[in-house]
Amino acid sequence: MQQLLVVDVETGGLDPFSHSILSLSACAWTMEKTVPLFSTLIDEGGKLYFTSEAMHVNKLSLSDIKSKGLSPQATVKGLRKALDGHYGADRDKLILAGNNINFDHSFLQRLFWLAGEKMGRDFSPFTLDVFSILRAEQLKGNLPEGPVNSKMLYDITGLCPDEEDVHTAKGDCYSTAEALRCILNEVHLK
Repeated sequence: MQQLLVVDVETGGLDPFSHSILSLSACAWTMEKTVPLFSTLIDEGGKLYFTSEAMHVNKLSLSDIKSKGLSPQATVKGLRKALDGHYGADRDKLILAGNNINFDHSFLQRLFWLAGEKMGRDFSPFTLDVFSILRAEQLKGNLPEGPVNSKMLYDITGLCPDEEDVHTAKGDCYSTAEALRCILNEVHLK
């Protein structure tokens, strides 16, 4: 059975072709538990491309990225080591899951490209988008109309992440994994 890996990235903006990936977090996910596996700041090297708004929202500082961030090569190596340690080196390709997973996936592609690596070695081309699950529940009449976003996700699951963890890769990754479990167990869905 293919396993889910919940991921979250924080970036310097919205466009993976012109903005840097600045942090990554990954959690192993099952219906029973969430296991944080990997989290790091990322220094792409050279010039980083970001907007001041993105840095503020994501609670990132250039000095932290430059002093604590791993290179793309070291990030991919560290992620693979964490995946090997948890799933085994002979694991099936993992399905990536997250809120608006296409955004995270596109920046992971940037990361792997910068590292000179291919994502297909580790990850399935299939993804699971938590916001799409919520939209489907709206269409079925199980959730009220309105924007599908993190606020809605936390409201319907009853999760209350610490404000300091919101809009950080580590905090959002773990909260998304926990919320996914609630949703798939149909907790609080009417």
